[in-house]
Formats: sequence, C-alpha cells, structure tokens
Amino acid sequence: MNISFDTSAYPQIKPLSFGNIESSIEMNSLYYTENGKPKVFVAGEFHFERYPRELWEEEILKMKAGGIDVISTYIIWLFHEPKKGCYRFDGDFDDGYFLALCKKHGMRVIMRIGPYCHGELRHGGLPDFVFRLPYNRSDNPKYLSLAEKYWEKLYENTKDYFDGETVVGIQLENEYVKGFDHLLTLRRLAEKVGFKVPVFTVTGWGFTFDNNDLQGTYGGYPARPWAQHRHSMPVQGNFTIRKNYHTCDGIGTDVIDYSSAEKPVKNVIQPNFTCECGCGNQVTEHRREIISAKDAYGVPFATVANGCNWLGYYMYHGGSNPRGGLYQESRRTLSPNNLPVIDYDFQAPLGRFGLQRKSYHMLRNLNNCLQYFGDGLAKMHPFYSSKFDITDETDAITPRICVRADENGSGFLFASTYERDKKMPPLEDVKITVKTSCGERNLPVLNMKPDEFLMYPFNIRLGNTAFDYITAMPIAHYEKNGITTFFFKITGGHAAEYSVNNRAGTFSVSNSPEIIYNEFDKKTRIVVMSEALSEDFYLFGNKVVFTNAVIYENEGLIIEYKRGDYCTIDGKSISLETPGVNTGVRLKNRKPFHGRYSSFLFSPGKRQYYTLTAENLAFGESVVDYILDFKFEGSALQMYYNGSLVNDFFNIDGSHTMSLKYFKDELLNGRLDIVTAPFAKRHPIYTEAGFKFNNAALKAVRLTAIYSKKLI
Repeated sequence: MNISFDTSAYPQIKPLSFGNIESSIEMNSLYYTENGKPKVFVAGEFHFERYPRELWEEEILKMKAGGIDVISTYIIWLFHEPKKGCYRFDGDFDDGYFLALCKKHGMRVIMRIGPYCHGELRHGGLPDFVFRLPYNRSDNPKYLSLAEKYWEKLYENTKDYFDGETVVGIQLENEYVKGFDHLLTLRRLAEKVGFKVPVFTVTGWGFTFDNNDLQGTYGGYPARPWAQHRHSMPVQGNFTIRKNYHTCDGIGTDVIDYSSAEKPVKNVIQPNFTCECGCGNQVTEHRREIISAKDAYGVPFATVANGCNWLGYYMYHGGSNPRGGLYQESRRTLSPNNLPVIDYDFQAPLGRFGLQRKSYHMLRNLNNCLQYFGDGLAKMHPFYSSKFDITDETDAITPRICVRADENGSGFLFASTYERDKKMPPLEDVKITVKTSCGERNLPVLNMKPDEFLMYPFNIRLGNTAFDYITAMPIAHYEKNGITTFFFKITGGHAAEYSVNNRAGTFSVSNSPEIIYNEFDKKTRIVVMSEALSEDFYLFGNKVVFTNAVIYENEGLIIEYKRGDYCTIDGKSISLETPGVNTGVRLKNRKPFHGRYSSFLFSPGKRQYYTLTAENLAFGESVVDYILDFKFEGSALQMYYNGSLVNDFFNIDGSHTMSLKYFKDELLNGRLDIVTAPFAKRHPIYTEAGFKFNNAALKAVRLTAIYSKKLI
C-alpha cells in the first residue's frame, strides 16, 4: 500500500481577535500564541462547585502534573442563585478563591458562565425561577435582566482575575443552535457587566461562523450514554482521522435538533478549539458504557491529528453534586436521561474522588507532548491522502492516517487502528511519501496491529542534530549544564528508529527507571522509553521522576502512595515508608429503611440493606486517606448518613470505589446506611459487563491506606 501526502498547499494565516483586552495570548486563523510564540493549550474541565473547597488546591496541582495548563469550569447559576436574589459565593461556591488558587499555581482559566450550562444539571443549570420564564435562553428582556443581575454578582466576586492572564476565556451559553443573534447579545451583555478576556467562545455545534466576534468550539465523546435506545452503538466517527472533522453530529442529540439549527453562509477559518473532547462519559440510568483508557485516549488523539490547537477535555476531573438537593437532570425535570443524584464521576482521568485512572497516565504523555513541543506542532496544518479520504463517520475499514506539517516541511505522522467496540484491520506494509516545500521525504514502512496509536516527527531538529525522522513520540525535554535531554516513548508498536542525513539507526530503549541515554552530539541526548515505563514518567523542572504513585509539586514534591508503590528521582530510589495501621471496616446486613431519594435507584427489584462502619479510623500527617473497594452485583446503590444522602452510584463494571476521607466525619461519628437495587428483567438497561438479574449483593473486598510524604 502506498500513501502520499502533499503539504505544499500551506494555508494563508490571517490575524484574528475574539477578545476585548490586551494579553500575552493572541491568535490567528490557525493557532494561538503566548508572548508571540506559537502554543497548543491543554484545558481540563473541573467544576469546583462539585468538589470540597479544602481540596481544590491539591486537585489543581494533580491536573497540572497531568499536563494541564488551563482549567475550564462551569459557573453554575443554579448553585449560585438557588432562589431569586439569594446569592451564594462562599464555601464550595467561592469562585474568587478558586481563581486565586489557579493564579497562584500558574493555571489559566476559562469560565463557562452560561447563563445555560447543561452539565447534566437540572434545567441545564438554570434556577427554577428562571427556567419557568416562557422565553428563557433568548433575548427576552426579563430573562436578560435576571442574567445581568447574576453576572454582576459573579463579576464582583471575580473581577480581580480578569487581567488578561488568569481568566483567559469566557464561554457564553452552551449547546445553542438557534442562531448567532442571541449569542452576540450575550457577549454585549457580558462586556457591559465588565468581563474582559482574550477570547469569547461558544459551542460551535451546528454552526459555521460569519464573524470574528466569537470563537467556535467543538467536541466528541467515546460513547453516547444519552442515546435513547438500549443496544450497542455503531462506529461514531470520534476516533476517526479525517478532513474537516471538528465535531460529531451525534453529540448532545438528546437536547439538540441539528436539523433545525441555523447555519450562516459565510465561513471564516478559525483555530481548531475543543471544549468537550471526551476523555470519559457520564453514566445514565439506561446506558452503562465502560470507558477504557484507550477509549479516553483515542478521541483526543484523533482530535490532535485533525489539527486541534486548543485541546479542551470534558470531564478531566469528576466530582459530586452538592448534598441536600436534587440538582441532577432526570426525566422528572423534563430531561430524557436519569442520572445519579450526587455522583458525577464521568469515568474521568481524575475521578470523583481525585483518584487517577490509567487514562490519566496515557493522556499525560499526550498533554506533555503538546506542552513541550506545541510551539512547533501549533504551526502544523493537517494534510490527508486523497486515496484514503474518509467521508462516512461509520467507516471502520479505511486507514486512519494523516500528517500535520508546517510551511518549512517539518511535521508529525499520525495513524490509528483503534475504534471502540470494533476490531479494525491492521496496517500492513504501508509506504509513506510526504511532499514538502523542501522536497519529498520517504518515511519508514508502517505496520500496525489493531488497537494502536502512532505519532512521530519528521524533519525535526533537536539540539544540533537534524533528524529525517524519529519513529517515537516526543513527550518532554529539559536543559541542564548546557545539555538538552529529550524524552520519547515507543508509539504504535513501532520500533524506535531514526534517520540523520538518510542514514538510519536504532535507539536503545529504556524499560526501567535506570534509563539509557542515546548520545547524538555534545549538547543533545535522547531517552526512548517503553510505553509501560512512560506512564510512570514525570518531569518537574529538570528533575526526572518515575513513580506509580500520585505525585505533584507544591513548594516541593508531594507524593501520595500505598504499600508497594515506588519512586525514583534522577535515578535515585526514594524510600516510601508504610507504617502499619489497624483501621478496618465492617459491612453488615441490616433491616430495611426508607431513604429519602430511594426512588432514584430506578429499580423495581428486591433491595438489600447494609451498614458500613469503620474501626480505628485515623488520619494524620502520614495517612491521608483510605480507599475502600467493593464488589457490587446490583444496578445502583445509595449511602445515607442520618437520613441524608451522601453517596450514590450506577453500576457499570461490578465494582465501586470510595475514598473514606470524603466521609471522614460521618464514619468517625457513626455509620453509613446503604441500600442496593438489582438489575430487573422488566426494566431493561444497556450494559457491557454481563450482570445477573435480581441480585443486589454488595461486598467490601479491600481497604488500602494512602500515605503522604514531602520529598524535596
């Protein structure tokens, strides 16, 4: 098979502006710049209102360690003005304090101020008194007056951070397809209130753009839990590398009728910007899809291949709805989907309790690549082979492959053989020719097994060495004592090869923290890691860290670890002491009880009831948490403390994990009462784990102590 890419038709770049304040961040029709230097921004969605205030800083730092440099967050009207004129901007709703923490740690912010958010919330996050208006989400003066008063209170609490550098973007509305007029009205209203940012954005679903006032943003998810049927999904296109593919028409079809969307005629080229690049999915009551690490990686990988220069994940960090109310969307509030009352884990890389999934580590490599090598990648436009043009998003046969290249002929090759729930054919003996402004470049013959991702550079200069290609993915670099060390990882199952002046060679590959340096000149050395080792790799400044524990930087390195974890810093093994603890938990059957929200278990089957107590539960300087793992055969569970719902969960894979520090006060002062409900034959639900009917058994299987230590 022969594939050629012609990168000589590099697009003309035009300056653009979507903001109203001077900033170090600027943009043109292809990419963004920071202090004049091209940059790919990596944004992770985290809803601070759905997380305890005292833990915000730690979670911000976990996100930063994961390669995130912008936090995007809904400002949820329903939380901040639950009753007309009664505003809440304190405690877990103190957005000013959250912004102060972000500024402290150099994290920029996009505020998604609505008024409407969606966010799997009741009435899309609109307070009830607003939702009841006959013409909400429109230019109705009554609606705009209420929104203006709310925004004025919001601005008053956050105005110090609209400096062009902390809050760098505002998203107006969300999932709106009824025309630009209302969106432009909201921008004028936001500016009247005082909001000043480098970029105003809107979700671009159903739109092309005929003005420079608003940046369109896009998205796509690994699955569609909002689909209203109960069978498996066909190929959806979100993992596809193909021309002009920004967003999936299947996104949000539970609330959007794309056929009725107004579409302006004129199209203005804008940078490729995502606000909802799905690295997880929320679980609905009727669909229980399991999002694997490769699912979570596959959508952003294809998005980057297709030219994305602002990668915005949704959700990067899960959370919980506030206790004491019904804030979630449900069919009782006119939504087509039933969701848990509290749980908003979203199967995110950092889950509801801040626990890391495998997807966190896979995506960290991609994020770091964008951070460290984005100055080159940002200028690279995507080019495709006409021989393998994919026009049908359900196509799971045609090779998924493209290059991104700049006007000087430097670029990256991208290829994927991954599709969720489908086995794609392998790529075999693919001969690749790239035509550039500097002549043709023949790349190594490509062979990829199914379920793999490949990304590697060609025509790249590292230090004083110009490489024809390096068949490994770059993820980081640092300079020390005049020597620059570049870190790469094996990609797509391809051997780690390189070529300099058309002379090929092979890298030595590091499979353990005792890394192997490949020397090229007096000022350049390259480390190529196995895929497994790369998932333990961190770079903090010029300190090289390998660990399978949680680590982040806060005036030194902080590590949170369990028995059996390891850590090395610059090749030196770090002792991770795990003093014995005698904490235990007891899960016992109990008599049935009435839970206030037990109807939200949505199961007609026979329920089981338990109590959970902790013995010798102790938190201190070294022990910071206990992770409790359950086996669970039922459909859903709820946990109550003194009659108040504190935890719930829709089962997807037969397990449930909870962090006890989030329930410390309840367990120290008493017990948690648990009710479980089974999957019932007369209430069909789509599942991927093969659950049994009429069984709601819960079993505590493991309690793991988590320790903390400051390293340096």
